Amino acid sequence: MDIQQLEQERSIVQSVEQFLKEQGPFVSLAEAARLTGVPLPTLSDAVRHGRVPAVQVQPRRWLVRVSAVRSYFNSDEDNPHLALQQRLMAEGLLTEIKLEQHFEPFEPVPFKGRPVSEILIEERR
Repeated sequence: MDIQQLEQERSIVQSVEQFLKEQGPFVSLAEAARLTGVPLPTLSDAVRHGRVPAVQVQPRRWLVRVSAVRSYFNSDEDNPHLALQQRLMAEGLLTEIKLEQHFEPFEPVPFKGRPVSEILIEERR
């Protein structure tokens, strides 16, 4: 790398650092999903369609502000799932609100015959 390229990269890094200082702390989509309770695929879709502001730092890596995610999904910290469902219901995308479901443990049904994976392997040979 020559000196001109190094100077250009330093300039880019400084401008990104300045932008981050001005805009507040950014986190990855996975971290934002964890902190807000919004499912990662839902958050990714909102970012991809420009509904939640984000900064693309690599071809497949985005950073968002948690406050922007909470603002868009109108979630409160006590129950983000309920707030998201309320907003979806208001938009006519849900017909009823379902609170978190808890499933009882169960015993799997006994399997008879050979597994499908073995059959597929034999058929490919």
